Amino acid sequence: MSESLAELGWKVDMFTRKVNVDQEEITYHNPNCRTIRLEAGDTEFVPRDSILEHLPEFVENFLQISTREWNYLSIDSY
Repeated sequence: MSESLAELGWKVDMFTRKVNVDQEEITYHNPNCRTIRLEAGDTEFVPRDSILEHLPEFVENFLQISTREWNYLSIDSY
């Protein structure tokens, strides 16, 4: 869905938790669509029942990168 929206001209960011040290922080799927991996807890698989304990760190890292790197109010943020 995200790539389809990007093909229509929407700029799409998908945020997920980094689960492997070899993963890039940002992966561009096309010029308007990217996946951003944030650290939250150990960089490994976390079972679904344990994921919520990492939410505060995920949110903190999201806030840091969104205010440091991108201006979501600007239409030309990337």
